[in-house]
Amino acid sequence: MSCRPQVRATAPGGVLVLRGSGLAQTELVRMGSQTLAITRRSNQEVRARVPRSARGGPIRVTVGGTVHQCGTVNVVGTAR
Repeated sequence: MSCRPQVRATAPGGVLVLRGSGLAQTELVRMGSQTLAITRRSNQEVRARVPRSARGGPIRVTVGGTVHQCGTVNVVGTAR
């Protein structure tokens, strides 16, 4: 499993896109301490909604019960 965010910063309420491999079975996406709602997943990509209250932080995905680090994303701007 590999993953990386497509951006270094996103807006609150926006969509975070992670690309890599082995992502189809992603169970959970977290940004810092917050859980993101997964909106789409495939083997190469996961999309998840960033909460309006998000502050950014390390991105972690859980696949098959294992947590993987995917980089860090900042949250900037106003809510969408």
